[in-house]
Amino acid sequence: MSASDIERMEIHILNKLYRHTNIGEDYIFIFNILQGLEPHERDKKKAIRAIKNLIKKGLVELHKNSKCISLHRKNVDVVEDILKKFNDI
Repeated sequence: MSASDIERMEIHILNKLYRHTNIGEDYIFIFNILQGLEPHERDKKKAIRAIKNLIKKGLVELHKNSKCISLHRKNVDVVEDILKKFNDI
Protein backbone atom coordinates (compact mmCIF):
# COMPACT_ATOMS: atom_id res chain seq x y z
CA MET A 1 0.00 0.00 0.00
CA SER A 2 1.58 3.22 -1.11
CA ALA A 3 1.05 6.55 0.58
CA SER A 4 -0.52 8.01 -2.54
CA ASP A 5 -3.19 5.28 -2.58
CA ILE A 6 -4.09 6.10 1.03
CA GLU A 7 -4.15 9.84 0.24
CA ARG A 8 -6.45 9.25 -2.75
CA MET A 9 -8.72 7.16 -0.53
CA GLU A 10 -8.75 9.97 2.07
CA ILE A 11 -9.77 12.50 -0.59
CA HIS A 12 -12.48 10.14 -1.85
CA ILE A 13 -13.85 9.70 1.68
CA LEU A 14 -13.86 13.43 2.42
CA ASN A 15 -15.45 14.20 -0.94
CA LYS A 16 -18.20 11.61 -0.51
CA LEU A 17 -19.05 12.70 3.04
CA TYR A 18 -19.04 16.37 2.01
CA ARG A 19 -21.20 15.85 -1.09
CA HIS A 20 -23.77 13.86 0.89
CA THR A 21 -23.57 16.32 3.80
CA ASN A 22 -22.73 13.58 6.30
CA ILE A 23 -21.76 15.97 9.08
CA GLY A 24 -22.00 15.29 12.80
CA GLU A 25 -24.98 13.10 13.64
CA ASP A 26 -25.79 12.52 9.94
CA TYR A 27 -23.51 9.57 9.27
CA ILE A 28 -22.98 6.78 6.74
CA PHE A 29 -21.96 3.14 7.15
CA ILE A 30 -18.18 2.89 6.73
CA PHE A 31 -18.14 0.45 3.84
CA ASN A 32 -20.73 2.44 1.86
CA ILE A 33 -17.83 4.84 1.36
CA LEU A 34 -16.37 2.40 -1.17
CA GLN A 35 -19.36 2.74 -3.48
CA GLY A 36 -18.54 4.91 -6.45
CA LEU A 37 -15.00 3.58 -6.77
CA GLU A 38 -13.85 1.28 -9.54
CA PRO A 39 -13.93 -2.39 -8.47
CA HIS A 40 -10.13 -2.64 -8.43
CA GLU A 41 -9.95 0.40 -6.09
CA ARG A 42 -12.34 -0.98 -3.44
CA ASP A 43 -9.88 -2.07 -0.79
CA LYS A 44 -11.25 -2.25 2.77
CA LYS A 45 -7.76 -2.22 4.31
CA LYS A 46 -6.88 1.03 2.52
CA ALA A 47 -10.22 2.51 3.52
CA ILE A 48 -9.68 1.66 7.18
CA ARG A 49 -6.13 3.10 7.14
CA ALA A 50 -7.42 6.25 5.44
CA ILE A 51 -10.21 6.60 8.01
CA LYS A 52 -7.73 6.19 10.88
CA ASN A 53 -5.53 8.91 9.34
CA LEU A 54 -8.54 11.22 8.98
CA ILE A 55 -9.54 10.60 12.61
CA LYS A 56 -6.01 11.50 13.76
CA LYS A 57 -6.26 14.72 11.73
CA GLY A 58 -9.62 15.47 13.37
CA LEU A 59 -11.53 15.60 10.09
CA VAL A 60 -13.94 12.69 10.63
CA GLU A 61 -15.61 11.03 13.60
CA LEU A 62 -16.98 7.55 14.22
CA HIS A 63 -20.50 6.62 15.35
CA LYS A 64 -22.43 3.49 16.33
CA ASN A 65 -19.57 1.43 17.78
CA SER A 66 -17.18 2.53 15.01
CA LYS A 67 -19.40 1.21 12.21
CA CYS A 68 -20.44 4.59 10.83
CA ILE A 69 -18.55 7.75 9.89
CA SER A 70 -19.23 11.45 9.37
CA LEU A 71 -17.31 14.67 8.95
CA HIS A 72 -16.33 16.30 12.22
CA ARG A 73 -18.75 19.21 12.61
CA LYS A 74 -16.06 21.60 13.86
CA ASN A 75 -13.71 21.03 10.93
CA VAL A 76 -15.99 21.27 7.90
CA ASP A 77 -14.22 24.46 6.76
CA VAL A 78 -10.87 22.61 6.80
CA VAL A 79 -12.40 19.83 4.68
CA GLU A 80 -13.73 22.44 2.23
CA ASP A 81 -10.22 23.93 1.90
CA ILE A 82 -8.68 20.50 1.29
CA LEU A 83 -11.24 19.64 -1.37
CA LYS A 84 -10.81 23.01 -3.09
CA LYS A 85 -7.04 22.51 -3.25
CA PHE A 86 -7.44 18.97 -4.55
CA ASN A 87 -10.00 19.93 -7.22
CA ASP A 88 -7.89 22.87 -8.44
CA ILE A 89 -4.98 20.59 -9.29
